[in-house]
Amino acid sequence: MLLLVGWFLVLLYVWGNQKRTENAPWLFYVLIGLVLLSRSSNIVEYEPNVDTSTWLTSTLTIRRASDPVWTWLNYTDGRPFTVAPLWLASLLGLPLTYGGAEWLSVILWCITLVALAGILKALGWKSGRAFIFVAALAAFVGTTGYIDHVAYNSEVASMWLLALALWGFFYWAERPVTWGALVVGLLLGLLPYAKFQNAPMGLVIAAFAGFTWLRSRQWMAVVLLGLGGLLPTLGFVAYYAGLGQLETFWNHYFLYYFYYSYTDEFSKLTTWERFTPVRFLYLTLASPDMRWYAAGLLLATVGLFVHFLRKTKTTYDWLALVLLLTTYYAMLQSGNNFHHYALYIPFLVPVALGIWARDLPVRTQKTVLSIVLLAAGFQAGYNLNQRGPVQPTANEPLTQRVASVIRANSKPEERMVLWGWFDRLYVYAQRPMGYRYPYTIGIFWPSPLHEVRVKDFIHDLEENQPAIFVDVCGTALTFYGTTAERHEATPEVARYIASHYRLIQDIEGVRLYKRLHP
Repeated sequence: MLLLVGWFLVLLYVWGNQKRTENAPWLFYVLIGLVLLSRSSNIVEYEPNVDTSTWLTSTLTIRRASDPVWTWLNYTDGRPFTVAPLWLASLLGLPLTYGGAEWLSVILWCITLVALAGILKALGWKSGRAFIFVAALAAFVGTTGYIDHVAYNSEVASMWLLALALWGFFYWAERPVTWGALVVGLLLGLLPYAKFQNAPMGLVIAAFAGFTWLRSRQWMAVVLLGLGGLLPTLGFVAYYAGLGQLETFWNHYFLYYFYYSYTDEFSKLTTWERFTPVRFLYLTLASPDMRWYAAGLLLATVGLFVHFLRKTKTTYDWLALVLLLTTYYAMLQSGNNFHHYALYIPFLVPVALGIWARDLPVRTQKTVLSIVLLAAGFQAGYNLNQRGPVQPTANEPLTQRVASVIRANSKPEERMVLWGWFDRLYVYAQRPMGYRYPYTIGIFWPSPLHEVRVKDFIHDLEENQPAIFVDVCGTALTFYGTTAERHEATPEVARYIASHYRLIQDIEGVRLYKRLHP
């Protein structure tokens, strides 16, 4: 109840002071404090989403690796800059738990809030009205309890990079800039390495930034922007080339996500089925913890789009439209219905609204802002009334039993490999990965990369000598993987396991093997 009253008073104050032109840092501190306080009362204890287990497992593996750089680039599911903040935070003392990961996601959201305020100020919004957009996003971030929202995932890890890049662009768009362009380019160049689907957003922002600085004859800024954008990829290519492993880079970062994104390897939906407006609305409104806020944002967007069609367009107006289109793309492109894909909406839509509404009459601006704030206020009230702690799943006892057997038969520094898809077991057992992916669906599902992945699998087991091999296919401990897809179905893997491991226990179909020769 106290949190509900607190959010009501803050949102009411923000609405009543929208004419304020000067900054009020104390109000921003209050808002951030309220976000932290609201989330601290409902921090997760159990796995909220399988992706969080993936990133925790990757970080655990990096921390215990003899070559952390190689491990960071190859044991992070092709998303090293999703894992990088978690790795850095763990070095600073953040516990590698689900609760610790949620705290990091909250901190990254707070950075995004600061950047949104900076973006709106750079666009010319008065502080009071800009703060309404910021407070609305903060109300959602602070009160949501939905599993896909509280989980640490690649959308959250992408958003702060995207927000800082946009802030830098809008800040320097009308100012002389040199090295700031390099920073903007670098942030945009990192985006695909947090999530492949970010690439179009990064390219779009870079194109508009380059055009803006070309128009103002800032040639060095354009050069530095391009250099910054290319630096991450050039650095990775140079690293792999120095090791004679360019094919690994190509397979791990490009082909893997090409097949994931543009074929039916991971989703059987056709291109049309992936990009239908109905699917977009489903993903956007599926979670009740975001539904009302997202509906308000979409309503405001529809109204301002009509205005966009009628007005004389500026460069920024076109940028807003393309940002919305690339948001649509990023959410739908993979063909999977994971609700955390919709987390692009709460940040990128307000940015587009801020662009389109900045030159409107004050009365029209107030209408847009009232829709956004009312939707956010209703959402915050709903969330605080409905949310509760993330509950353990039905397979929690079995997970704990299997994890205890793994710990009893291996040392903390020894690795394990899991056949199937159940990353949580790595977190519970606290054992690093012995194979570069925490799951093996890429091997037992049909793929043009099948032979490459089998080769990598055998190579990693030889190199890492994992003490434990666990086959969870066909059991309660896998998201994908049937009995027909157990490791025996892949001949090369079956021969290797039979030669190097012995079965030590079968727990409700989950088979645990121990290496014969450490």
